[in-house]
Amino acid sequence: MDEWQVLIKDHQKGYIGWPTFEASQQCMAANAQPRPHVEAGGGSGDAVREGGALLQGIARCGHCGRRLRTHYRGRSATPGCHCAGKDIAHGRSVYCLKVGGVQIDEAVVAAILEALNPAGLAATLAAAERLETDREAALKQWRLDVERAQFAR
Repeated sequence: MDEWQVLIKDHQKGYIGWPTFEASQQCMAANAQPRPHVEAGGGSGDAVREGGALLQGIARCGHCGRRLRTHYRGRSATPGCHCAGKDIAHGRSVYCLKVGGVQIDEAVVAAILEALNPAGLAATLAAAERLETDREAALKQWRLDVERAQFAR
């Protein structure tokens, strides 16, 4: 934003408000590569590596609040997520949460598309109205041109 020549806050209605935009920018800056491996809270930043999971390094455990770790399995490198907050039960490590990344990615994509759908529909309807208004204005102009041509005879 420092490079912007002009900034008029709340000039147009957006998908999100200005405070949400700023928070989103801070979140994206914190998730950008490269960055130091220390979070603001003092914990490990664990840099996001390669892979196709949408929420790697961003998703948090609903049980304990820790960041979910992403792992990949098999030749197809299918993503999965697990909570690093392990407990020991019967001498073995037990994860708070372990879930397939495909299900998470599908749910995220569906939620994003659902959130954008009303805005997309509203934009489509507004564009259709503008086209209709423009068409009516052009038709009116053609009729005026025909009238002028008839009087000029």
